[in-house]
Amino acid sequence: MESDEVKCEDCGLPYPDFPMDVSVSNEQWTELTGYTDEGFLCGACIIQRGVGKYIAAELKFNWKIGD
Repeated sequence: MESDEVKCEDCGLPYPDFPMDVSVSNEQWTELTGYTDEGFLCGACIIQRGVGKYIAAELKFNWKIGD
């Protein structure tokens, strides 16, 4: 029997455990996955599929220490 649990299609991480929500347009989804129907990828798997091909990624942390 197929599970109704929503999870990343690449790594299997359950949606409640995603560290962040990442949204992409339908066009971007088609580029990343090769299909047009809906689905889920965690942020890490979106980056793995897209960096260098479709995504120029930049991550910056600003640490706020001692208000």
